[in-house]
Amino acid sequence: MATVTQGDRGRTDISSRSQPAYGKVSPLGSKAFTIDATTELTGSYAGAKEFIVNTAGDAVLHLVDGGSLTASNLNTKTTYKYHLKRIVTSNGNISIII
Repeated sequence: MATVTQGDRGRTDISSRSQPAYGKVSPLGSKAFTIDATTELTGSYAGAKEFIVNTAGDAVLHLVDGGSLTASNLNTKTTYKYHLKRIVTSNGNISIII
């Protein structure tokens, strides 16, 4: 990859660099991951801050503080701000944002 410098201070222009392959990085430093099978959100995924329902299917979203949400009762392509503990699904598709 070529490095372009600007001005007398030699600043590096990184606007042409590509996104990392492991997840989409937002300007605020969050990452989005797609979940399409039953998943316990532990480790780096623990307490996912937000999620988007891509395809509801039979997905049930379990919250950190208890309770659950059925994905089919939620709008698709809408960001929801709940902390998730577990996603149980066999045919849903949920993006989590951490």
